[in-house]
This record gives sequence, C-alpha cells and structure tokens, in this order.
Amino acid sequence: MRYFVVFAACLLAAVLFVACGTKNNTNGSPEPVTQKTDKIAGSNVQVSDVVDFYYTYEWTGYNAEYLRYRFYIEDGKRLFFHEARKVKEDYGPASEKDVIAKGTYELTQKEWDQFLDLIKDGSIHDPEESTSTGGKGPWLYLYYQKGDDVKRMAYEFNPYSKVMEFEEFCESLARKG
Repeated sequence: MRYFVVFAACLLAAVLFVACGTKNNTNGSPEPVTQKTDKIAGSNVQVSDVVDFYYTYEWTGYNAEYLRYRFYIEDGKRLFFHEARKVKEDYGPASEKDVIAKGTYELTQKEWDQFLDLIKDGSIHDPEESTSTGGKGPWLYLYYQKGDDVKRMAYEFNPYSKVMEFEEFCESLARKG
C-alpha cells in the first residue's frame, strides 16, 4: 500500500508539472511554454521595438561604390529601401547621378520577421562619432522606440557570418522592389 501511495503522489506531481508547463495557443490546444527571448543580444532592447535599421557601405576610392539598405516603419507599414551607386573607372564619392538601382518595397509580415530574426543575435552599443575611423563599412545603425523616445545605437552582427545572410536577404528584397 505504501508503494501505491508513493506512486500515486509521483504521478500526481508529474501531471501537475506538465500542466503548469503548458499554455493554450490561439486554437486552444496546449503548447509547451518556451523561454523565448526576442531581445537584441546583451541588451534590454526587444526586437519588436525596432523602428529603423540602416546598413551602409561606401568605397570612395577607384571604382567607387555606395550601397544602402534600410528597414523601417512608416505610417504603420513595414518598408525596405535600397540604393546602389557606382562610379566606373573613376574615384568617388558616388553621387545621385551615379545611382544604378533604387527602390522601396513594402514587406510582408514574414519578411519583416525574417529581418528581425537576422538581427536579434547582434549587439548594440553607443555610436562612436568620429571621422578618424575611416574604412568603407558597413556601418550599421539601429533605431528603437521606448515610450515616446526613439534611440539610435550602432549595431554589429554576431556572429559575423550573419552579415552574409543579411546581405543575401537584402539582395533578394532589392530584386522584388
């Protein structure tokens, strides 16, 4: 009898443990509770707070190039902007007359979620305002909203291999837009 009581108590504890670890999804069926973090790595910024993201690359040497990708929210729409400029057989910087591709594209919810997924593991820090850093980039800035304030932060992909995924994703969107 003692073993039966211990067995029943263990069974009851297991049932309660499983029941407390589930929640109902939108169709009413139970789904496991997961520890989902949707924050930019190492910060308190939630990816759902992101309202603007810039990726800019510029080479002003021979065969100058300029490339900008921008993800932003305007009038409730999630948008993607791209611009590419190229100066052939000359030095830069590339100007408006050198634009070879430019466009804006309204993103689907799935595409916006893909964008957020690509940036969620990166890190942010205060921007360093200095012209002495030089280089061709890319320079990345993330803007997020907290209350009525929009804050600007410098962004870095982590791991760096995510840059390639991000660029491929942007190129596919640029072809659509």
